[in-house]
Amino acid sequence: MLNSDLQQNPQLYRGKNFLLALSGGRDSVALFHHLLGHRLNFRACHVNHQWSDQAERWTDFCRRLCAGHAIEFIEEILPPPSGKNSEAEARAGRYGALARLLRPGEILLTGHQRDDQRETFFLQLLRGAGLDGLAAMPLRKPFGAGEHWRPLLPCSRAAISAYCLEHGLAYIDDPSNDSERYARNRLRLTVLPALAQHYGHFDRALDRTVAHLGEALQLQQYFLDRLLPGAVFPWDEIRDRENGLVAKALLRRWLQRRQLILGEQRLAAFLASLGGGLPQLCQTGKIILYYQGLIHVYDQAEPAPPPPFRPLTHWPGLGTLRVERAPADRELRWGLYPLRANFQRPGQRYASNLKNFFQNQGINPIDRRRRPLLVAGNECLWIGGCGNHKNYPELQVFWQGAPENSELFS
Repeated sequence: MLNSDLQQNPQLYRGKNFLLALSGGRDSVALFHHLLGHRLNFRACHVNHQWSDQAERWTDFCRRLCAGHAIEFIEEILPPPSGKNSEAEARAGRYGALARLLRPGEILLTGHQRDDQRETFFLQLLRGAGLDGLAAMPLRKPFGAGEHWRPLLPCSRAAISAYCLEHGLAYIDDPSNDSERYARNRLRLTVLPALAQHYGHFDRALDRTVAHLGEALQLQQYFLDRLLPGAVFPWDEIRDRENGLVAKALLRRWLQRRQLILGEQRLAAFLASLGGGLPQLCQTGKIILYYQGLIHVYDQAEPAPPPPFRPLTHWPGLGTLRVERAPADRELRWGLYPLRANFQRPGQRYASNLKNFFQNQGINPIDRRRRPLLVAGNECLWIGGCGNHKNYPELQVFWQGAPENSELFS
């Protein structure tokens, strides 16, 4: 029997839907069998990195394993890593694929175990990581549209091997696990055995240290979460009210809650650039932008070109728009900035072009290109998140799917 989190807390797993990351290796196969034994509802995904001549055989093994137990099987094929740090590149691609597959409320399960945790601590230590890294892998955390759990984290590699032997489980041995080309393998094969030989109880002491660091991280996150701003991060205000250290910790946590993990050097470089230009950086399909004291996060993907006008319009990338009480004597069309048109908001003395209007409202250049415009001739009748032209008070436009930060300017 595995002394897993699932075994210790079965009530947490009942009634939930899971996506198992199935590599075909010992740990994920043991977890597959463990889930079957507890009669849990799960599907499995195998990520094919195409970096081994055995990749097709591994995929076929996982497919047949799932078919034999009537478990839904998904294969995700990724291009082989091409950069210098192939491990990190493969990991990022793998988790990106799993995040895209995860359904709302579904929980990703991976087969990480206690020995992986020790290796992760040392890898982070050698990278000069802070508390987030040294706390290694949490048992549970938010992920994608759901969560990421590691049920085998309390179990040792030896216990999982014994479980596989007891139940006659076949699994794949990846020969790259024996190569000292990779830092994790060098730790597992050379460094950690040497420490165990010279310091007999170091492994248990290390487990306690990682547990203490995990508790400290949870406590830090608890207090930071109580201070977090909403859709937009008011960097200048928080930095001036608190100090740079507090502001940076809050920003890092604010980005984490949006599934954006920045290394210390990258975050420091971004913050150092805030003094001029239009500072921004791209990270895992998102744009992080600083503008007039505020930090915003946007999808890199831009909306589709304006579709033909209809009173009920679905606009890919922007959502659904429903128009009521439109002027019958005007020929209407949808538009996107930049666009030559004038707009006059109620209370404004004069009309202005869209660029001046957006600048006066503090709406940044990326946000401008993500707001639907309802246009007639050279007049903009309505701007998403900003409202109507003053001459058309009866016009009603309902925007379903508006980004959360558009509310700042409504």
